[in-house]
Amino acid sequence: MFGVVLASKVPHGAYDAVVREQIQAEPLLGRALLPLLDAREVLYRTYLKLDNEVKTIVLAVIMHKMWMDGTEFRWSAEPA
Repeated sequence: MFGVVLASKVPHGAYDAVVREQIQAEPLLGRALLPLLDAREVLYRTYLKLDNEVKTIVLAVIMHKMWMDGTEFRWSAEPA
């Protein structure tokens, strides 16, 4: 990417830090790409919040349905 060479494997969750360090070494590249990294971080955090909200809503719907029809929770996959 624009002459920046990253390691073949970047640890999960460390992408922004690794890329930011590489980009800041080059002033022109930093001016062009740091705003994109900032926007990527905001989008990722927003995604994580929405993902958690969706999972909560889905669980609430499932639990409400079980409560309404009297279904009991099975701890195993075996039929009751």
